[in-house]
Amino acid sequence: MSASGSFKRLLAVIALALMPSCAPFIRPEAKPAPLTFVKTGAIPDLTMDLTDGPIVSALERSIEALAAKDPAALITVGGMSVTNGDIDRSARRLLEIIHIEKDPAKRIAIIQREFGIYRYAQEPSGVETLFTGYYLPFIRASREKTDSYKWPIYALPEDLVTADLGLFHNELKGRKITGRVENGKLAPYHDRQAIDLDGALAARGLEIAWANDPFDLFVMSVQGSGRAVFEDGSSVFLNYAGSNGRAYRSIGKTLIERGAVKKEDMSLNAIRRWTDENPEKMFELLFTNPSYVFYRAMEDGPFGSTGVKLTAGRSVAVDPAYYPEHAILLVSLDLPEVKDGVVMGWKQTARLAIAQDRGGAIKGPGRMDIYFGEGPEAGATAGLLKQTGPAYFLILKSTTRQ
Repeated sequence: MSASGSFKRLLAVIALALMPSCAPFIRPEAKPAPLTFVKTGAIPDLTMDLTDGPIVSALERSIEALAAKDPAALITVGGMSVTNGDIDRSARRLLEIIHIEKDPAKRIAIIQREFGIYRYAQEPSGVETLFTGYYLPFIRASREKTDSYKWPIYALPEDLVTADLGLFHNELKGRKITGRVENGKLAPYHDRQAIDLDGALAARGLEIAWANDPFDLFVMSVQGSGRAVFEDGSSVFLNYAGSNGRAYRSIGKTLIERGAVKKEDMSLNAIRRWTDENPEKMFELLFTNPSYVFYRAMEDGPFGSTGVKLTAGRSVAVDPAYYPEHAILLVSLDLPEVKDGVVMGWKQTARLAIAQDRGGAIKGPGRMDIYFGEGPEAGATAGLLKQTGPAYFLILKSTTRQ
């Protein structure tokens, strides 16, 4: 029977495969292009940013997470197969090199000698990666609903379920679909308009807190997590718990398509200005993105999809169909130098980073999202970043198999 025939049968029995939802994800159907080995002379100069502290923290957190995984589990990306054990050994060796060798030139020489350095192929050169940024926003909140604080921040609903399509057909392995059971059938989950306007989740005890600004709440959902700051000065981390499974649509792209904002002027600040100038149209714009994020209140954070606490400047969101979780990355791009919310200039940077997160808008080998930390300055940096440059995947030569 064909895959399409199996899929039709799947729709009739899909409710049998329902599972609790955590971080729903649908892998792209397109097969990755093969990874191409890049000769050592072709990579950026690592002397630009060898600050030890951040990359050490990121590596240590990934090593701890990898210890809980099956070391023999095979991961195939870009025509190359590696195991969790391979990634773990690579991370441990890189950490050892950083601790032992303090001379930048010698450190780089060791890395180039011991690690295979890969880049997605695209003639006549490698794929150029579009780098964007994200951050942990602060959001003013109340533990009780008031006239000012009336926008709910929701926890993960108990009726949100995810079906693993791979249980029904091998060709659908890795693909998932999220929804809710309605009259014995799997139906799409409530979209943003149904939740925010129609109150689809109201009075179910899911409210973690209440926000005073619906646009700030929307921004937090795009970032994936945030910190709720209460009037008494206390705060709580709001970490990503899951989404409604609806496709993400950029409201910035919508404004560009409508001619409301020029493409070259698009930024988070530009969107905020537009909503401030057009308050009566704000909700209609927000509802064009049906995706909705749910949260988990925690005392620490933020945490990426891999379960590790994110490290500013070193944790990167990738498409896991193209880069393995906890993969060592080398990224090269221009970064803004921001002071008090003002761009002082741009600096060419090459740095090591770790694949510790993923995002709804991060699809394909040519997209990465860099985490910049928390607060207004991190937000300004993240909001400005839209740069292209090369990205590389590093793994010990002794572990590679194709």
